[in-house]
Amino acid sequence: MQKILTLITIILIFFTLSFLYLYKISLPKEVKATISVVSTSSESLSSSTSTSNMEDIPVVVNEAPKVCEADCSLYPVNKTNALSEKYIPTNLTSIAFSKSDKLIKEASGALSEMYLDAKSKKINIRVVSSYRSYLTQRTTFNNWVNGELKKGKTKAQAEESANTYSAREGHSEHQLGTTVDLACSTCTSFDNSKNNLALYKYIEENAYKYGFAISYYKNSESLTGYIYEPWHIRYIGKDLAKEFYLRDYLSQNGEYLSKFLYSKWLLR
Repeated sequence: MQKILTLITIILIFFTLSFLYLYKISLPKEVKATISVVSTSSESLSSSTSTSNMEDIPVVVNEAPKVCEADCSLYPVNKTNALSEKYIPTNLTSIAFSKSDKLIKEASGALSEMYLDAKSKKINIRVVSSYRSYLTQRTTFNNWVNGELKKGKTKAQAEESANTYSAREGHSEHQLGTTVDLACSTCTSFDNSKNNLALYKYIEENAYKYGFAISYYKNSESLTGYIYEPWHIRYIGKDLAKEFYLRDYLSQNGEYLSKFLYSKWLLR
């Protein structure tokens, strides 16, 4: 009986740790080691209690690859999971109302639809940034680092600060060709002017209808590693965008995009 109770306890611990592993993308090495130890102990005790008619309960902990090479449109890109240097999305096409900017065909079409809807509500949108290659992202990040260095910070401090609002190469959603930064047509990029605030409100209320989600929402820096960016939206398709929206992530309830997409990635 003692062995049976011990086995049940270990299984409960293992399931708890597995759940944490699934929803936190990257766990400390100590926790991963604990999962491994618990798994081994569970198997050992299971075999020693085979006469109890209890069956082994197999548990498989899946993990998204740390670097995505292909078919990455829904990959949970963040500071842990990266895109390959060679990754270039297929079907990049110019955005109808911003010809110099490109997204994959589906995202481009959806954004153009949203643009027309916003315009009908007297909100005029311009694209600040769209698809960026791996190398362009490297240049972009380094430019922000140089800006921080000019403030008198050390290299390490400058990189840390820049990485709260700019991604390192391979870790940017812009490389997916599904992500844009937006501003009102007469506004400075990334500010809180009256017309930009109207745009941000429109995005919150309507972007999901066109398949977009806000990647870095208000007060989510401790979860995502990035500051609040109401102008930064990622295309994930209308069905997923609606599902994510209905999880009420805008209420700051702990839901965030890469966590949501990670769970979907594991189910592919």
